[in-house]
Amino acid sequence: MGIGAIFFLIQGIFFIILGILAANHYRLHPEKERALISILFPFILGIPFIIGAITGIGIIIALSFIISIITSIALSIYSKYISIKNPEVTKKQEESREKAREKAREIYKKHPLIYKFLRISRYMMYIMLTFAIFLIAFIIIVVLFNVTF
Repeated sequence: MGIGAIFFLIQGIFFIILGILAANHYRLHPEKERALISILFPFILGIPFIIGAITGIGIIIALSFIISIITSIALSIYSKYISIKNPEVTKKQEESREKAREKAREIYKKHPLIYKFLRISRYMMYIMLTFAIFLIAFIIIVVLFNVTF
Protein backbone atom coordinates (compact mmCIF):
# COMPACT_ATOMS: atom_id res chain seq x y z
CA MET A 1 0.00 0.00 0.00
CA GLY A 2 1.50 3.32 -1.05
CA ILE A 3 1.64 6.58 0.83
CA GLY A 4 -1.26 8.00 -1.20
CA ALA A 5 -3.48 5.04 -0.34
CA ILE A 6 -2.66 5.38 3.35
CA PHE A 7 -3.41 9.11 3.17
CA PHE A 8 -6.83 8.48 1.58
CA LEU A 9 -7.57 5.64 3.99
CA ILE A 10 -6.92 7.91 6.97
CA GLN A 11 -9.08 10.63 5.41
CA GLY A 12 -11.90 8.15 4.82
CA ILE A 13 -11.77 6.95 8.41
CA PHE A 14 -11.87 10.54 9.68
CA PHE A 15 -14.86 11.31 7.43
CA ILE A 16 -16.73 8.28 8.76
CA ILE A 17 -15.98 9.21 12.38
CA LEU A 18 -17.09 12.80 11.71
CA GLY A 19 -20.32 11.52 10.14
CA ILE A 20 -21.04 9.32 13.15
CA LEU A 21 -20.40 12.22 15.54
CA ALA A 22 -22.63 14.53 13.50
CA ALA A 23 -25.45 11.96 13.46
CA ASN A 24 -25.12 11.50 17.22
CA HIS A 25 -25.25 15.28 17.74
CA TYR A 26 -28.38 15.46 15.56
CA ARG A 27 -29.93 12.65 17.60
CA LEU A 28 -29.20 14.47 20.86
CA HIS A 29 -30.33 17.89 19.61
CA PRO A 30 -33.23 17.36 17.18
CA GLU A 31 -34.48 20.91 17.71
CA LYS A 32 -31.75 22.26 15.44
CA GLU A 33 -33.08 22.49 11.92
CA ARG A 34 -30.89 20.50 9.55
CA ALA A 35 -31.39 18.04 6.76
CA LEU A 36 -30.29 14.53 7.64
CA ILE A 37 -28.37 14.27 4.36
CA SER A 38 -26.15 17.18 5.37
CA ILE A 39 -25.42 15.46 8.68
CA LEU A 40 -24.60 12.08 7.14
CA PHE A 41 -22.66 13.67 4.26
CA PRO A 42 -19.18 13.12 5.78
CA PHE A 43 -20.07 9.46 6.38
CA ILE A 44 -21.26 9.11 2.79
CA LEU A 45 -18.06 10.78 1.54
CA GLY A 46 -15.81 8.56 3.68
CA ILE A 47 -16.93 5.31 2.06
CA PRO A 48 -15.56 6.13 -1.46
CA PHE A 49 -12.29 7.30 0.11
CA ILE A 50 -11.80 3.93 1.81
CA ILE A 51 -12.86 1.97 -1.27
CA GLY A 52 -10.52 4.05 -3.43
CA ALA A 53 -7.64 3.51 -1.02
CA ILE A 54 -8.17 -0.25 -0.88
CA THR A 55 -8.67 -0.80 -4.62
CA GLY A 56 -6.14 1.79 -5.70
CA ILE A 57 -8.56 3.40 -8.10
CA GLY A 58 -8.14 7.16 -7.95
CA ILE A 59 -11.23 7.79 -10.09
CA ILE A 60 -13.46 6.87 -7.15
CA ILE A 61 -11.79 9.52 -5.02
CA ALA A 62 -12.06 12.11 -7.81
CA LEU A 63 -15.75 11.30 -8.26
CA SER A 64 -16.35 11.65 -4.53
CA PHE A 65 -14.81 15.13 -4.61
CA ILE A 66 -17.03 16.11 -7.54
CA ILE A 67 -20.10 14.68 -5.79
CA SER A 68 -19.19 16.55 -2.59
CA ILE A 69 -18.92 19.86 -4.44
CA ILE A 70 -22.24 19.34 -6.23
CA THR A 71 -23.97 18.25 -3.03
CA SER A 72 -22.67 21.21 -1.03
CA ILE A 73 -23.92 23.61 -3.70
CA ALA A 74 -27.30 21.88 -3.75
CA LEU A 75 -27.56 21.97 0.05
CA SER A 76 -26.74 25.68 0.16
CA ILE A 77 -29.39 26.41 -2.48
CA TYR A 78 -31.90 24.26 -0.55
CA SER A 79 -31.04 26.09 2.68
CA LYS A 80 -31.65 29.47 1.05
CA TYR A 81 -34.92 28.18 -0.40
CA ILE A 82 -36.07 27.00 3.05
CA SER A 83 -35.09 30.31 4.66
CA ILE A 84 -37.08 32.23 2.04
CA LYS A 85 -40.05 29.86 2.23
CA ASN A 86 -40.10 29.73 6.05
CA PRO A 87 -39.18 33.09 7.57
CA GLU A 88 -39.65 31.70 11.08
CA VAL A 89 -36.58 29.47 10.57
CA THR A 90 -34.51 32.54 9.72
CA LYS A 91 -35.98 34.31 12.74
CA LYS A 92 -34.98 31.41 15.05
CA GLN A 93 -31.47 31.42 13.62
CA GLU A 94 -31.12 35.15 14.18
CA GLU A 95 -32.39 34.78 17.76
CA SER A 96 -29.87 32.02 18.51
CA ARG A 97 -27.06 34.11 16.99
CA GLU A 98 -28.08 37.07 19.14
CA LYS A 99 -28.09 34.86 22.26
CA ALA A 100 -24.59 33.65 21.40
CA ARG A 101 -23.42 37.24 20.92
CA GLU A 102 -24.88 38.22 24.29
CA LYS A 103 -23.18 35.29 25.97
CA ALA A 104 -19.86 36.26 24.37
CA ARG A 105 -20.31 39.85 25.59
CA GLU A 106 -20.97 38.62 29.13
CA ILE A 107 -17.85 36.46 29.06
CA TYR A 108 -15.84 39.37 27.76
CA LYS A 109 -17.12 41.67 30.51
CA LYS A 110 -16.45 39.15 33.28
CA HIS A 111 -13.16 37.72 32.02
CA PRO A 112 -11.56 39.88 29.31
CA LEU A 113 -8.19 38.13 29.60
CA ILE A 114 -9.69 34.67 28.96
CA TYR A 115 -11.68 36.00 26.00
CA LYS A 116 -8.55 37.54 24.48
CA PHE A 117 -6.67 34.29 25.03
CA LEU A 118 -9.43 32.35 23.24
CA ARG A 119 -9.27 34.73 20.28
CA ILE A 120 -5.49 34.39 20.05
CA SER A 121 -5.71 30.59 20.30
CA ARG A 122 -8.25 30.53 17.46
CA TYR A 123 -5.86 32.42 15.21
CA MET A 124 -2.99 30.18 16.28
CA MET A 125 -5.08 27.17 15.28
CA TYR A 126 -5.44 28.56 11.76
CA ILE A 127 -1.71 29.22 11.56
CA MET A 128 -0.92 25.69 12.77
CA LEU A 129 -3.38 24.23 10.27
CA THR A 130 -1.69 26.16 7.47
CA PHE A 131 1.75 24.93 8.54
CA ALA A 132 0.43 21.36 8.74
CA ILE A 133 -0.95 21.57 5.19
CA PHE A 134 2.35 22.89 3.86
CA LEU A 135 4.26 20.19 5.76
CA ILE A 136 2.03 17.44 4.36
CA ALA A 137 2.41 18.86 0.84
CA PHE A 138 6.19 18.97 1.28
CA ILE A 139 6.32 15.38 2.53
CA ILE A 140 4.11 14.15 -0.31
CA ILE A 141 6.27 15.91 -2.90
CA VAL A 142 9.46 14.49 -1.39
CA VAL A 143 8.04 10.95 -1.16
CA LEU A 144 6.23 10.83 -4.51
CA PHE A 145 8.88 12.51 -6.63
CA ASN A 146 11.81 11.09 -4.62
CA VAL A 147 13.45 14.49 -4.22
CA THR A 148 16.79 14.43 -2.41
CA PHE A 149 18.56 17.41 -0.91
